[in-house]
Amino acid sequence: MKRNIAIKITAFLLSAMSATTLISGCGKKNDIADDFRENSTATVSRASRDSCVIQNFDIIYQEPELPTGCEVTALTMAMNYSGCNVDKYTMATEYLPCIPYDIEYGEDGNLYGSSPEQYFIGDPTSVYGYVCGTTPIVTAANNYFKYTGSKLKAIDITGSTPQELYELVDKGYPIVVWVTIGMVERSDIESWTGTDGKQYDWCMDDHAADLIGYSADTVTIADPINGLVEYPKENFESVFTSRNNKCVVLKNG
Repeated sequence: MKRNIAIKITAFLLSAMSATTLISGCGKKNDIADDFRENSTATVSRASRDSCVIQNFDIIYQEPELPTGCEVTALTMAMNYSGCNVDKYTMATEYLPCIPYDIEYGEDGNLYGSSPEQYFIGDPTSVYGYVCGTTPIVTAANNYFKYTGSKLKAIDITGSTPQELYELVDKGYPIVVWVTIGMVERSDIESWTGTDGKQYDWCMDDHAADLIGYSADTVTIADPINGLVEYPKENFESVFTSRNNKCVVLKNG
């Protein structure tokens, strides 16, 4: 069964009403770990000990070139902030492992198909893209870094707690996080068995973005659809957990 992933985009129209657009404030330099990234100093805005927002983080929108390529667009934002100079389309078409959509019903009535931890399923340059996990994103980034001779390395830190992510943001690391469009709760979840024998799931609101800030009650998200937005921290943490705490960070290798 093939589903039209254009609903990812239309879902935004319903969810964006819950997102509050942010206005960037003044920032100041922050001391960060030596292995953060080459030739760059992170700048954050710190209103108190309990809040931090990474400044000068440029938003890249996935549309129109990548209507279903939220994961690779979020990656591209983090890469460019970390000193790269690459566009989302290049990352999606030259470095992201993709496979044609092949999720179909078997004779037993269950769904079977490729593993999103091996490939992006479908075509991120069309509405017939589907989903990918962290591994294809890490592969895309590290293949690019190898090709360009960069010392950066993409690291899968899936399983990290929200607090651990906030500590990384505090040091100036943007985090690619698997969430939902508008931070809505997941519903109408579709599951299938991958070629690796593992179970995977997807819903039409599944999404990826960059976590770049937090406060006592909110998080700041650089979103490939919604732009720079703020959500209740409790809302983000619930959705992030429902996506199995999937996340990726870039560091010097």
